[in-house]
This record gives sequence, structure tokens and C-alpha cells, in this order.
Amino acid sequence: MSLSKSMTSGSPLKHIVSFAVPIALGSLFQLIYSIVDSAVVGRLIGVDAFAAVGAAGNMNWMVVSVILGITQGFGTVTAQHFGSGDSEKVRKSFAASMALSLLAGVILSAVAVMMTHPLLVMLQTPEEIFTDTAHYLQVLFGGLFITFLYNNLGASLRSVGNSRTPFYALIISSILNVILDILLVKLTPWGVAAAALATVISQAVSCIYCLWFIRKIDVFQLKKEDCIPEWKMLSAHIKVGGTMGFRNLVTDIVGIITQYYVNGYGVDFIAAIAASKKMYGVLELVSCGMEGAIATYVAQNYGARNMQRIRKGLRQSAVVMVVGVSIIIAGMFLFGRNIMGLLITGDAEQLDRVLNYACEQLNIMLIFLPFLYMLYLFRSALQGMDGVSLTMVSGFVELFARLIVVFTLPGLIGRWGVYLIEVSSWPAAMLFLCISFLVIYRKRYMAFSPETKK
Repeated sequence: MSLSKSMTSGSPLKHIVSFAVPIALGSLFQLIYSIVDSAVVGRLIGVDAFAAVGAAGNMNWMVVSVILGITQGFGTVTAQHFGSGDSEKVRKSFAASMALSLLAGVILSAVAVMMTHPLLVMLQTPEEIFTDTAHYLQVLFGGLFITFLYNNLGASLRSVGNSRTPFYALIISSILNVILDILLVKLTPWGVAAAALATVISQAVSCIYCLWFIRKIDVFQLKKEDCIPEWKMLSAHIKVGGTMGFRNLVTDIVGIITQYYVNGYGVDFIAAIAASKKMYGVLELVSCGMEGAIATYVAQNYGARNMQRIRKGLRQSAVVMVVGVSIIIAGMFLFGRNIMGLLITGDAEQLDRVLNYACEQLNIMLIFLPFLYMLYLFRSALQGMDGVSLTMVSGFVELFARLIVVFTLPGLIGRWGVYLIEVSSWPAAMLFLCISFLVIYRKRYMAFSPETKK
């Protein structure tokens, strides 16, 4: 079986779906792991421990989201060179991405660990969960350099059409994480910090797994000259990866502000929001797979200067995403509460209160979910066509939309305003990205017209 695949010929839908399925299955597997992981904390330790991990959620996701954006940007550069058939630039791109990932990972780990305590104080984290939240985050942040390398290796593999190896790596990571969670939480006195340590160890193992397969792929066999830094190659990665990382940072800053409001409603509300956030993986299940597939498909065909093929693939992808989001909305309306009920335990009155809050948040997200799916479609397409600066602007559109809501609605309509903070940005960003895509596609099509493949 080939460990790399060109998506510049053959059926677009077949390429995109076959590439997306392992990513979506990986997301499903990670979701199952996440639910089990949360259940270990919520059931073996209690609601307060579950709330402590929930209070860490926005801070942790903001940092991880930046890492994902940066490494996806690195992968986009590599995919464009792979699509153009330039093996030398693919090798140099991979070498540059690994060097930058290691350097940025070490710096980010150190800064994040130092900032944990001050940020939790600023967010007025409740005293009864403050220590657990701090310990949990400090362990996770101490391993961010591993998270950086792991995600960069996955992005590099996907850039050459290999979505299966990152999928298998995710399975290994998830299974190992669950096993370590149970063992460390039950057998050590470290509490929620044990769950964080399990995550770091499992990612390190998966990192080694990805490296093992990368050494078998011809276009990643580095020569001595490939490892010599070239400013042009480094700057391309910094531009694309940095822009996408900054975009994610901008969109997630409001998550930190949101956590401030969530903390003000007490431990039960924190636990409820944490439970509904765990469902985010279900909501994004189809879009996560399609986003990665579309970005790689578009980047490879953009490198090959085949704009008509990009348009055909995007039309077919839109149909898949509409069908997928419809199934997910129906399923979560019916079974969302039951799934969230698996995460925590407590007295009947407290549990009912927590799940009522969680279902309110979940139902609001379901109403706005189609906008999120189309947002992913246009954003991943722009990403593959060197439109990352516009995806960054879309991040500011999301930021401004959320800021308007965060500083008005919670004060006017209470917790319902908190529920609307995140979803309010999806329609605005989707509209901006749709218009931007149409403009950029037309410009690229006209520029490449003489060499566009029929």
C-alpha cells in the first residue's frame, strides 16, 4: 500500500471521501476516548474534578488550537509542493516544519506553564477547583512540545495524501490514553493531573509511531542539504502557519472571556458547559474529516494549477457536508442528553440540574451548526489556495461578533447570552469566507486560465 497519494487526477469525490473517512473515524475514536476520559474523572473523582477539567478547557483548547493552525499551515505548504511534483521542495518543507515545530513547541511550553496561575486568577476560577485546574493545565502545557511535533507529523503525512497513518496513530493514542487514565487516576494520588499525564504520554507514543512511517515515505527521505535552513522556505512556513495559528488564537480569545462568565454561575454550570463542549466532537464529526480532505485536495490541485478540478471537488464536498450535518443534528436532538449523562455522577437533583444546562447549550449549537459546516468548507478551500490572510481576517470577524455578544447578551438575558457567545460568530464568518472564496477563486482561475487542465 502506497504511503502517499496524489489527488490531482481521478474522481474528486472518491479522493476526498476516501481521505476524509480516516480523519472522521479518527475524530470519532477520539470522541469516544474523550467521553471515556471525562467519565473516568467525573465518575471516579466527582463533579468538582469534572468541573476542574472543564474550567481548563478553554485555556487548553486555545493553545492546542494555535498549534493545530500552525501545523495545518505547514502541511498546506508541503501539499502545494507535492501537488506541483517538486520532491526537493517537499523534503525541504518537511525539514523546515519539523525545525520550526520543535523550536516553537519548547517556547510555547515554557510560556504556557508560567502563565497558567495568573490566567486562572484573572478568570476568577472557583476556589474549590482552582488547584486541580492549575495542576491539570501545567502538566498538559509542560508537554506542548510533544503536541506540536505530533500534530506536525500528522499534517505532513496528510499533505502527501496519507490520512490513514495519522488515523492509526490516533487510535493508538486514544486506547493508551484511556488505559493510562484509569490506571493513574485509580492507583496514584495525583487526581486530575494523572489524566493530563496520560494524555502527554500517549501523544509521545503516537509521535514515535508517525516518525516510524514517515521514514518509509520517499519524498520525506531527507538529505543533508535539505536540513540546511533556507530563509525563503522558512518564511513561507512562518507566513502560512503563523497566519493560521494567529487566526485560531483570535477566534479562541473570546473563549477565555466566556470562561469568566461561565465561572460566575458556579461549579454546576461549569460542569454543564464542559459536558456540552464534549459533544462538540460529535457535532464536528463530518466537518473535521472533510475540512482536512478539502484543504489537502485544494492545495494539491492548486499546486497543479487545476482550478476547474477544485470547483468540481468543492461542489461534491458541499453535498456530503449538508447530508452529514443533517444526520448529526437529528441524532443529537434525540440522544444528546443520554450521552452527556454518561460523563458525570452525583446526587439526582444536582445531576438533573447539570444536564438541563448542558442540553440548553447543546440545542443552541445544533440550531447554528449548518453555518459552521459551510464555514469549514470555504475556509479550507481558501487555505489551499494561498488565501490564508483572508482566513485570518475571518478570525477577526468571529472575534468581533463574539465580543458584541459577550459584552451585551449575558447581562441582558443571563445564561442564554453565554450560550450564544460562540455560535453567534458562525453565520458572520461563513458569509465573509463565502464572498472571499468567490473573489479569490475567480482571480486564480483567470490567472491560471492558459494552463488550466480540462
